[in-house]
Amino acid sequence: EADTYRKLAAVHEKTGNERKWLETLEASLGQDDPGLDHARTRVAIANHYMRAKDYRRAEPYAAAAAESYAGWALRC
Repeated sequence: EADTYRKLAAVHEKTGNERKWLETLEASLGQDDPGLDHARTRVAIANHYMRAKDYRRAEPYAAAAAESYAGWALRC
């Protein structure tokens, strides 16, 4: 399910609708997460904002992803 949310969010991102992109990814965070899907989504959001050099918006997502203690999330 999380992958479906990320694919839909990618469509919004490609069409330039950042609001819908973020809404879609945020909605995925409200679903059950038996693994690391929430951390992956948060890293994707953080990376998006870091590419835009908006570190203030990226930081809470990166910090929340790091709470998973996955190496790739900690590096983010």
